[in-house]
Amino acid sequence: MAQPANSERQFPIVLRFKPMFPHDIAGYVLHEERKGRGSKHCEPGMKMLNRLDLIGDVDWRERFEKRYELARLSNLAEELEALEALGRKKDWADRADGGPQDPWKASKQGPLREVIITVNKDWFNAFDDPSLLFNATRSAREDAFVETSIAWLKDRFGDAVITARADFDETAPHIHAIIAPWAEKTSKRRGRQHLLVPSAYKLLKSYEEAQTDIAEYFAPLELVRGERRAEERRQAEAEGKETPEARENQSSHVWREAEAARLRKLAKDLGEREQALAEREAAQRGREAEITARERATAESESAFRKAQVTADAKAARLDEREAVNNQVETLLDVAASQGTVGEAKEDEAPLTARIRRKLGRVFASLSPLRNGLRRTRLPSGWQPRNAWREKPKPSCTRCMQLSRAFLCRSSKNGSGARRTTSRTQS
Repeated sequence: MAQPANSERQFPIVLRFKPMFPHDIAGYVLHEERKGRGSKHCEPGMKMLNRLDLIGDVDWRERFEKRYELARLSNLAEELEALEALGRKKDWADRADGGPQDPWKASKQGPLREVIITVNKDWFNAFDDPSLLFNATRSAREDAFVETSIAWLKDRFGDAVITARADFDETAPHIHAIIAPWAEKTSKRRGRQHLLVPSAYKLLKSYEEAQTDIAEYFAPLELVRGERRAEERRQAEAEGKETPEARENQSSHVWREAEAARLRKLAKDLGEREQALAEREAAQRGREAEITARERATAESESAFRKAQVTADAKAARLDEREAVNNQVETLLDVAASQGTVGEAKEDEAPLTARIRRKLGRVFASLSPLRNGLRRTRLPSGWQPRNAWREKPKPSCTRCMQLSRAFLCRSSKNGSGARRTTSRTQS
């Protein structure tokens, strides 16, 4: 057979004494019937597994209430009889007017105790497979736990245990019981009184001793005692160290409500943090989009600047080239105007300069006969060579016409001393 998965792990037996008042019995019964706010966590389909009335009869509540009321009346009768025997008439009258009183000394914790005994759920799950809910080992452990719990209650508290049950429809099996610690006290002033006195049982008086006692009782089931927090606090106080904080026991439904509130607050905080984070991420994405747009705009601006720079450089190069050509043309024209010849073409000459040189060469060639005639003939005063202009090809541009006229005038002056043409001829 497979070994228990938790055989090497030690599990403490859990014992709790919950303070209780007589009116709290109604809430105890509601939870037993799975009614009220303290039963919302229970599994409805497993209610049939609960074992009721392990101690006490079905009418345990009615029996307790009758005994409680009987104690109130009998205590009053005993006290009145004792006062009458003492001859304390005034006290007797006052007490008779006061009527029956609760049979317990007033305290914050009440006269009753609800006992809760349980073990961690893993102790009942004998194997790793959680689906084995009704395996033999688990059932045997549940039976042993219930039997040992009931035996301990009877051995330690006897008839004071008025009811006990075992619940199996919650997270872990556990025992609920109620202790009504009846005790009888006799005095001359009050006579024989039947009272609820928790301190009459030493285990109810010393919670620390009760933890040790139940651990020894459950030792055959390999269960151990829980943490010794009271002893640790005493030792810390004796050594002058910081005292560990004492834990306060809470009822299951109070703890669950507090835990649910804590989880709701945690969920709310997480939701707010998540929303804030989403807003931050959205803002971050907005900034990233803005940066991307700015980078894109910068890249486009740089690209446009580079294109403009390339265009400007190309335009400057063209202007430089045109300026060089203009310089060549100006030089050519200046030479032609001063020397009457276009000279020889150069290897690095611009095409425009070469074209102008060729045109000037043709103009000069067409004017050569006229120039030779002017050298041999003295022209009369005011003569204008109109026919010569009609018979010869005209220059192709204003600059060439000016050069041609200057050429003719220079030739006439140099050859025959003729005067320059009049302004009418020039026009």
